[in-house]
Amino acid sequence: MERLRIRPARSGDASAIAALLRDGRLNPRPLRWPAFDVAEADGAVIGAVQLRRHGRDAAALGALAVRRDRRGAGVGARLIEEALERAPETTFVVTAGRSAPRWLRRGFRRARLAEAPLGVALSLLAGQAAKLGRALRGERPRRLALLVRRRGEPSSLPGRIG
Repeated sequence: MERLRIRPARSGDASAIAALLRDGRLNPRPLRWPAFDVAEADGAVIGAVQLRRHGRDAAALGALAVRRDRRGAGVGARLIEEALERAPETTFVVTAGRSAPRWLRRGFRRARLAEAPLGVALSLLAGQAAKLGRALRGERPRRLALLVRRRGEPSSLPGRIG
């Protein structure tokens, strides 16, 4: 039986991370592989998660991708757990509104834009701009949620997600 190992990404993992991101319909550019952890099984990279630092005290979970044949097996959950273990005091995530309940169960709560570091706020605003583009093309736009987790803080706020 194979053993799943989570480790920091190395330069040689860049092409595997890019392939995972493309397969998950995420933009791999610019790819800053040192910000990633990877899941490895039998010597192959089967998943990756990005933890982007925003100063000393904050970070944002970015791209999360798992190889198609490994989805649903807990690889993504392990990647998230490991990333949160090494994250600073405050961690943000911008996610599809339909995915927000999964993050709420992990101790995140709905955040206000003013709480987020500039880089996180810009990610959310870029997502909102893409949402507008979808609406203008007649596609159903996805709701986005900005969530935050601070160690030692209660994890829920009343209000709608998305």
